[in-house]
Amino acid sequence: MSLNDRPDDASQEKPTGFGTGHGFRPVVPQEISQRTVQTRDEYLAALENGERWIEIEEGTFLRQDPPDEMHGNIIRNLTTALGPSLKSDARSIPCFELPLLLDEERLTIRIPAISFYPPATGFAVMDELMTTEIPVLVVEIASSRLRRDSMSARVKGYLQKGVQGVWVIDPVTRHVHQFSEGLPPKMIKETETMHGYPYFADLHLLVMDLFADPVWLRSSGN
Repeated sequence: MSLNDRPDDASQEKPTGFGTGHGFRPVVPQEISQRTVQTRDEYLAALENGERWIEIEEGTFLRQDPPDEMHGNIIRNLTTALGPSLKSDARSIPCFELPLLLDEERLTIRIPAISFYPPATGFAVMDELMTTEIPVLVVEIASSRLRRDSMSARVKGYLQKGVQGVWVIDPVTRHVHQFSEGLPPKMIKETETMHGYPYFADLHLLVMDLFADPVWLRSSGN
């Protein structure tokens, strides 16, 4: 199985197949997207000017789609499931949508949905606009066409930089893909249970629960 595998049909069960997803057609302002950038300082200046969800891939600005409702549900459900582990074991600090410099020479900056750091690093980077610190675990959500199209490259970049583990949650196929350097990728289907070991030994979560609406919404009948 290769990270470059990409099925034509999102329903095909290939562990790392990220197709075009929901057919998103994002509005991309020309003043940022596809504009070349030379230094990280230019990126930081864009953030300071209020830009959000912008990444850099090999020296070119890319604007990602704002997270949709399903993206938010996944973040909410995963962090809720991780709550007991995070409270009982303070070895992992989550940072949300923190830009990560992966390659300074070819200037590539990604924004993972969640990055988990050891405490000494995690508390230090929480208030940064961008970090060069490498997380232990990254969670990505393939919730838009742009994210899905770049997912193979994203996973490779994280692992090559030294991230120990990458979890990719795919709301189209409703699968979870777990990657670790030197180990075969693992695909977990909607009806199966994902396990957090070795990062969160107490996490045992039915994959379909990641995609559920919030309890308050289900109880309201909407």
